[in-house]
Amino acid sequence: PTVIAVCERVEISVDEAALGTKVPVIVSGVVWGVVSASASTPTSSPHAALVFLALVLPWIAWIDQRVQRIPSALAYLAAGGTAAMILLTGVVHGTWGAVGRALLAGPAAGVVFFALAVLLRGGIGIGDARLTVSLAMVLGYVSWTALPAALVFSILTAFVGVIVARVLRAIRSEPARSHIALGPYLVLGTALAFVAS
Repeated sequence: PTVIAVCERVEISVDEAALGTKVPVIVSGVVWGVVSASASTPTSSPHAALVFLALVLPWIAWIDQRVQRIPSALAYLAAGGTAAMILLTGVVHGTWGAVGRALLAGPAAGVVFFALAVLLRGGIGIGDARLTVSLAMVLGYVSWTALPAALVFSILTAFVGVIVARVLRAIRSEPARSHIALGPYLVLGTALAFVAS
């Protein structure tokens, strides 16, 4: 209901999506579900944050794929919920070093992506920068090295996604689009980096 309310507020229909626009939500939901279910132990990973993101990120990926933007309310919900779940993990398991690293990594990555969005004026949006905050928090909890790995995986998944999209459009004789939604690839890249780390 929260997601539907946010979508209606920013005039995004949640009822008219074709199967093609549902693919990111299905894929990212499965990937994040597997990641949250297979996290080794709650002390070595922010298990509560992973479960929370497994519920929120597929919607964000789907919306971004559908309308090429990420509603601020959902990005803030993801960041706030992730921070709360990571703090809860710290309280329960006493992993305050990892919690501190996570709470530094999130805003730091958000600032870097925001600067890139302003400097590049395209390719990376402000919504992507906001989304990065929650993604960087779960990676920061694991280690600092997981952050650059997520960027590499995101670039690789975006590259594959662009190729697949262009091939499908060529088969259907549709005009090529110059813009791609970066959100789904940030989400998948982060999940792959988490698994790899």
